[in-house]
Amino acid sequence: RSPDLTPLDYFLWGYLKSKIYVDRPRNVDDLKNRISDEMRRISPEVIQNVHEEFLNRLSYRQETNGWQFEQLI
Repeated sequence: RSPDLTPLDYFLWGYLKSKIYVDRPRNVDDLKNRISDEMRRISPEVIQNVHEEFLNRLSYRQETNGWQFEQLI
């Protein structure tokens, strides 16, 4: 449950926020549509990079025996 370890926390939420809130969504439906559109735009290369970073973070976690590892990133 570490935010340093979860791809949703270290990548996806910030990425989506930076894309979606360039202009303020008009309503909840607009927000939902923007989220769906941006999710579809994420390229396979970006997903591969996130996956590789996840594996790196797992190894950092092992190096610190489960303790925080922000200082290693």
